[in-house]
Amino acid sequence: MRPTLHSLSRFFLPPLLAALASWATAAPTYRAHVIAAPEVSGGVEFLWYGALGTNNHGTSLLTLSQYANQGVGFVVYDKEGQYLRSVGGYGRYGGSLRYAINDWGDVAGHEWHGYYWVGGVLMDQGFTATVHGFPEGDFDGYFSTAYAYGLSNDGHVVGQAEGDLDDRLRGFVWRDNVMQEIGTFGGVTSTAVAVNRNGEAVGYADLADGSVHAFAFHEGVLRDLGTLGGANSWAVDINNRGQIVGTTQLADGTERAFIVDRRQMSALPTPEGASASAGSINRRGQVIGTYTLAGQSHPFLFDGGVVHRLQDLLRPRDRATWTIASAATINDKGWILVNANQAGYLHSTVLLLKPLK
Repeated sequence: MRPTLHSLSRFFLPPLLAALASWATAAPTYRAHVIAAPEVSGGVEFLWYGALGTNNHGTSLLTLSQYANQGVGFVVYDKEGQYLRSVGGYGRYGGSLRYAINDWGDVAGHEWHGYYWVGGVLMDQGFTATVHGFPEGDFDGYFSTAYAYGLSNDGHVVGQAEGDLDDRLRGFVWRDNVMQEIGTFGGVTSTAVAVNRNGEAVGYADLADGSVHAFAFHEGVLRDLGTLGGANSWAVDINNRGQIVGTTQLADGTERAFIVDRRQMSALPTPEGASASAGSINRRGQVIGTYTLAGQSHPFLFDGGVVHRLQDLLRPRDRATWTIASAATINDKGWILVNANQAGYLHSTVLLLKPLK
């Protein structure tokens, strides 16, 4: 009998569908690219680096520490590990602190002006910003503190600022010299830490009972994201689709990484008995964070509904060379900026992990 298409499909379609399903949910394998390694002279590591953030071009913001120096510097490197520029530093007598970088290479942070902090953005190609305290009082907030923690590609800056009239500390969204204050849920303070291209900001705010809840803020509306049964939650990142990640407490006080999608908060499926926190999310919904189990910390990637240890995703030669200590950010290409340890070195190396094609 000549086989028909229907009869053939009975034999070949099930394994084909299974293979496609497996391929769709399989996590990528990553190759490690060195961005900045400890620098050694006379057997002493005199310079070393830490990962803060990377943009969609792989341009990365790093901390720079020096032997016998209590201060910290901030530098920018490209995706090939080439030094681009210094963006300030902080020491005994003040200076600047930096936190985030956008696709233009602009860097957000704040600078010490003797008696108060001024938030702002150092422009590379995109935009510049100078943010003072809330515009009120005799000096319109000019001599009041503002901290900048995050920025978008489209001119938004978020952080925390001080009120000149009552010394309140509240989150803000700034754009084109217009400052929106973010309130609280009946408590004292709020802080915004990330913002997307639509101007949607996330962070955390106090309740009247002293607990803290994650929030989303957009066009003047403050939304309580709640918790998963515990007292506290903190939002730390939002992608351009509006998905939000952070950390929440369960009823027993255990901390779990969460994602908010379509206004629904759910815990990431980290191992049973582990505490966990999420740190960054990209447009694909991939999330990086850390879970702790039996006293050991494990940086992870959440992808396709599954949590994977980042260490296990390295290609074999990189897995034998590096031990991933922490993950800073993941960009929209799926590139992950991490700190990794190597045998024979006291301090970590900053790596950019790229999926193998």
